[in-house]
Amino acid sequence: MVATWRAIQLAESSRRRAASTRRGFLRCMVMPSQQAASSRAQLSMAVTLRMGASSLNNSPVAKANSSESPSRRDSPLRSLARLTFPVLDAAARVPSTNGSLLGSQPRPPFCTPLLNTMAAAGETTDWGKISVLHWQGQPLQVRRLGQDGNPPLVLIHGFAAAAGHWRANAPAFAAAGWRVYGLDLLGFGASGQPFLVQDNRTWAQQVLHLIEQRIREPVVIVGHSLGALVGLTAAVDRPELVKALVLAPLQDPALLKPLPRRRRPLCRRWQRLLTILQRWLVPWPLILWLFSRPWLLGLGLRAAYHQRHRVDPPLLRLFARPCRRPGAAGSLAGMTMGMMAARPPQATAPELSRRITCPVLALRGREDRLAPPAMAQAVARLRPDWPLQVLEGCGHCPHDEDPKRFNGMVLAWLRETFPA
Repeated sequence: MVATWRAIQLAESSRRRAASTRRGFLRCMVMPSQQAASSRAQLSMAVTLRMGASSLNNSPVAKANSSESPSRRDSPLRSLARLTFPVLDAAARVPSTNGSLLGSQPRPPFCTPLLNTMAAAGETTDWGKISVLHWQGQPLQVRRLGQDGNPPLVLIHGFAAAAGHWRANAPAFAAAGWRVYGLDLLGFGASGQPFLVQDNRTWAQQVLHLIEQRIREPVVIVGHSLGALVGLTAAVDRPELVKALVLAPLQDPALLKPLPRRRRPLCRRWQRLLTILQRWLVPWPLILWLFSRPWLLGLGLRAAYHQRHRVDPPLLRLFARPCRRPGAAGSLAGMTMGMMAARPPQATAPELSRRITCPVLALRGREDRLAPPAMAQAVARLRPDWPLQVLEGCGHCPHDEDPKRFNGMVLAWLRETFPA
């Protein structure tokens, strides 16, 4: 009995040491060499204690007093997983609103040169000066980079992303003489997450609000995926505020199967009923919880990225962080209801493309599996006057997979379009 109690005490003590050193594991990555060496030594000791506790649990005394079946006992692989996976999960949970790598703690002074180097290399999603703009009482996070007096350029992110996704593009555009703005659309990034039935028309109103309230002159819009559809909608709604548009790429299921201009009354009633029911019947919190898991999120992003080395921890945090906020489930339900059920045919890409008047450049990755070639072909049939450029070796996110080529194509087209 005494041996059993001693075994339990040692196992619990080692568990606490391992939990306390998970935070130390993250500190090792940003501490100076002397402190890092000390922390690595503590981590090594904790792993040793953990292995010792595992051996103690497999001792004859522990086995004789254990009520679990042999199949339920911890294997060495399971013990390693218990130590490692929470560390990775803690790394994915790190917020960056204050630029910190370690939870809510302030950024240590010695980390600043390292983070500045990462920012210059495009390895962090934090760029520009951050401010808040309110639209209908909801906060919208805005990023700004570049000198006053330069022509304005607005970057619009895709679905589930944020303005930080333009990490490798905004600095290049600003260096080329543009005043760059990035907007977190409502429901995404650090902006508000209300339950609101939203579609591309709602998000376009937020972009136009930014132009009217902050920029106050016509802009160039560069949009990715859903952001391209939002930019297209804004250019049709207020053509005097959008002087050029880059679609990189344009994604809308209506390009493959256009919506009928008129639907039967019974179909409309049935669709409204489904729209109401899906808010309460679909397990939105479970979907978001699964989506925010690093391993599953990584699989999803690798399906979108052909250059998979670009799927790094800052990118995973950019996509995972909004999913863990309190209003995420209701916000996702609202935007899904809006995009899948509430949109009229006049708000789809085929109808909007016919009405656009400003210069447009279309871009896509050759290996894009989310916006297949049939979508680009549909756009080419609708608007053969729009130039289409294809980036070889890129998937759905060419702006982040090969930013050097992407930035060069966009800037070259802008110099041709606006020679002055």
